[in-house]
Amino acid sequence: MLWKPFESKYKANPTLLMMDEPSLGLAPMLVQEIFNIIKAIHSEGKTVLLIEQNARAALQLADYGYVLELFLSNSVVLQVHES
Repeated sequence: MLWKPFESKYKANPTLLMMDEPSLGLAPMLVQEIFNIIKAIHSEGKTVLLIEQNARAALQLADYGYVLELFLSNSVVLQVHES
């Protein structure tokens, strides 16, 4: 069973699912549930584009990851992760 906010969108059988900060403001238990749902969706062959502040959790699911870091000097560093 999918989490209610995903359910109606997922019924349309998308080939790409884009999510911006799905774990923002959620309790840790719900964050884990959200990431389990994202993992299940991806395991069905769906492409998931995920923008997430919790980089560690997102990279555990990712085939490819791009991490942007902003430093005090206002410089941006891009790190690429490939599983």
